[in-house]
Amino acid sequence: MSRPRTLVGCLLGLAGTACASLHVGESEPGVARATLIADPAFNAGLPVTVVLRKVDSVAAGPFESRASLSPGPHRVIVDCAVAGTPAKARFVLDMDAEPGARYRLDAALAPGNQHCDDVRITPH
Repeated sequence: MSRPRTLVGCLLGLAGTACASLHVGESEPGVARATLIADPAFNAGLPVTVVLRKVDSVAAGPFESRASLSPGPHRVIVDCAVAGTPAKARFVLDMDAEPGARYRLDAALAPGNQHCDDVRITPH
């Protein structure tokens, strides 16, 4: 295989693993699962990142930036960081996942944009 094709294959492979999904909870057959979207832990210099750490008792791996959730209540643990600063903040969030819904983790920065003030789960 040529070098450019090998490089493209590797990059596509990395892109796919950066979006791996964490599977949490069991759903009844025919009931749609909810999706929770975070930022990839390994990224191309995003100014603010909200990284998924754990949902309920299931820890997220370094390449899991999404969670496929059974409908119902869940506890989500995330880390939020601002590029260029040493500060990282951990947040514990409670949510009630609706069947088939898509959610996104969104950071709210403190005045001065030096650290995360809050993280919210918003419909996506």
